[in-house]
Amino acid sequence: MLSPHSFQSKLLEFRGAPGGNVLVAQGLDDNHSVPAELRAYGLDVEEVAASKDLRFLSLKRESFDAIWSGKCWSHYSINDAQRILAAYFLSLKPKTGILFAVVDEKTDETPAHQPEHRYSEKAFGALLRQNGFQILLQARHEGALAYLLKRI
Repeated sequence: MLSPHSFQSKLLEFRGAPGGNVLVAQGLDDNHSVPAELRAYGLDVEEVAASKDLRFLSLKRESFDAIWSGKCWSHYSINDAQRILAAYFLSLKPKTGILFAVVDEKTDETPAHQPEHRYSEKAFGALLRQNGFQILLQARHEGALAYLLKRI
């Protein structure tokens, strides 16, 4: 999984300058020390409350250098995820904006009656590409898929 230090390093690599504006949207089960760790690296962090409905985010166009989106996707259908990714895309700076996203993976063992939304690697990858993101890194960790993406 990508650590805040690695995330900051990738942001520096793409921006070519230290610092940057980062939006952090996390789920209730995420490591809530991430915003503080990112601030310690000199990043300006705007946090979205874990209880906030991401479908109704109002984000300023091209205002963020990066977005850290933790395990908050399981509450949203694929159509909702499409809308959230479109909002993230528009809020990231062109060609240098990066998104880190962690989604619960759907597997053959996932119960059909599971109330949470889980995504297959193929389905979420297609959704990311449809929304104009280039997949830079992808990894599996404890039943989740982690992506590091760049806005094209």
